[in-house]
Amino acid sequence: MALVILLASGAAVGERGGVLSPYDILPGQWGWSSADCKRMPAKISFAKGGKRMHIRQPTELEGPIELKLTSYTVTGRNGNALAMRMDGEDRRDDAGNLVSWDAVVLDQDTYCWRRSDWGPRDCTKRLTRCPAG
Repeated sequence: MALVILLASGAAVGERGGVLSPYDILPGQWGWSSADCKRMPAKISFAKGGKRMHIRQPTELEGPIELKLTSYTVTGRNGNALAMRMDGEDRRDDAGNLVSWDAVVLDQDTYCWRRSDWGPRDCTKRLTRCPAG
């Protein structure tokens, strides 16, 4: 997974000057590219109360479409980012600790993932909101 260094600093700010809420922005369909939006959009939803986030995504298998479900436990919020632990995570940092993930909202239509052992400005490639319809 390639890292992208974010040039913007601080929290993402909405049109009215407030910090964008991940709970408001993240639900919906997302893709790493426009092709992903057409073939394999990832659908994000939160369980009631916001303590669990789920991502449902079609798998690339021949035959009937299967859905992959990845679930996270939300462990905190810092402005425009949600800190989470992925169910079944087995990747570890250099110190041997299980990694956790931040879903970082960049604006109304983009977010990225940051691993707990990456720098504060490091992030995955951006995901974009899929067009409605």
